[in-house]
Amino acid sequence: MKGRRMIANEFGARGIRANSIAAGGVADAPMSGGGMAIPAMRQLYMREIPLQRSGMSVDVANAALWLASEELSFVTGQVIHVSP
Repeated sequence: MKGRRMIANEFGARGIRANSIAAGGVADAPMSGGGMAIPAMRQLYMREIPLQRSGMSVDVANAALWLASEELSFVTGQVIHVSP
């Protein structure tokens, strides 16, 4: 399987960009397991997050929209981290 950098190099001349999103914990995702519903677990988790809030699926969606926009039309072969 080809990596994003290889795809970016191979297809960039055709205007195809290859980026990826590395999403951290997302509180409203089905795979989050509901551990944040336990107050003690949430308190421990929040202590480690500089922004003092959980990531949400809309945060990841906004990163995808940003990557797909003309604002980043010169960006390819990158990983955008959406995590605390």
